[in-house]
Amino acid sequence: MFNMKKTVVVSAIVATLVGFGSLAEAATISLSPGHQDVAPGSAVSVVLGFDFTGGTSVLGGGVDVFYNSSVLDFVSFTYNPALAIDPDFSRVPDDMSGEVNGISFGNFGGLSGTGVVGTLQFKALALGETPLTMADNNSPAGPFFDVAAKQVTMNYQNAHVNVVPIPAAVWLFGSGLAGLGLFRTRRRARS
Repeated sequence: MFNMKKTVVVSAIVATLVGFGSLAEAATISLSPGHQDVAPGSAVSVVLGFDFTGGTSVLGGGVDVFYNSSVLDFVSFTYNPALAIDPDFSRVPDDMSGEVNGISFGNFGGLSGTGVVGTLQFKALALGETPLTMADNNSPAGPFFDVAAKQVTMNYQNAHVNVVPIPAAVWLFGSGLAGLGLFRTRRRARS
């Protein structure tokens, strides 16, 4: 009975240490805001950020962003000039109609902590919804590696965009303002 209790306690300690060890290797790339409702024709800005606070010093790699090209049109990606990205890691991503391919970033000294990589710009084309999902880039940048040349598994936090019509209340409010303006103009003309 004692050996069974000892085995359970040791197993629990090992499981806890393994759990904390995997948390220490956590690396996250995120898109924010996580959800946006926009009108057709509107500009849509999405910030690409990273969180490498788990003890992993990331050398660099690339990420692809996927979207519904009948709802959004990719316009541009702008790197954050305040982030110390080595120029050998950055490149203009490819626009592949439904995929922004190869947003790459890194630094030969390693990246750690949190930061903003840059901003994706889209234009809302038509009513509908689209997830903005991410995955490791296969080519040309490749997946992410740490400074010890070990591949880093990324945790991706995706986003969602809804392109919705302008609410009827906005049209009604605008019509009411126009009516008040017309009434005021006619009233001044009589005076």
